[in-house]
Amino acid sequence: MRYLSKIEVRAWPFIGWVAMAIGTVFVNRSDKASRSQARQQLGQVARFPPIVLYPEGGIGPANSLQPFRYGAFEIAIEQGIPYLVCAINYSRADVIVWGEGESLIECLWRLACFPGPMDASVTPLKIIAPQPGDDPKVLAVEAHHTIAVALQVSP
Repeated sequence: MRYLSKIEVRAWPFIGWVAMAIGTVFVNRSDKASRSQARQQLGQVARFPPIVLYPEGGIGPANSLQPFRYGAFEIAIEQGIPYLVCAINYSRADVIVWGEGESLIECLWRLACFPGPMDASVTPLKIIAPQPGDDPKVLAVEAHHTIAVALQVSP
């Protein structure tokens, strides 16, 4: 798989190097030209391996989902790319959360020092084949709702 990721990830030690090596598409979300370039890259890539993205744009509180960004849904509509909505469930979501003001190193240290097992599971929920004329904001809200229900968290 390849990933769509915020540009900051490229500078992260180890994670950034791996992301570049596997062909991650990076985007500066505050730069319109960068968003446009990422759209072009996603439209030109082969359908396999698939692109993975996290429309929340970050890891929020363990008992809820942040609103989804809809840019990826726009790309799926424009390019006619089907997508698979999945839910990621962590056995200890409270430990996985990366809080405001916490550095990557602090988060990794917390995870490394966590005593005992921690599991993650990915549940495929539904494949969506967007049609021309679909509203990306509606698709984002529908995906958000589908995942929230699967995870039994507040939307």
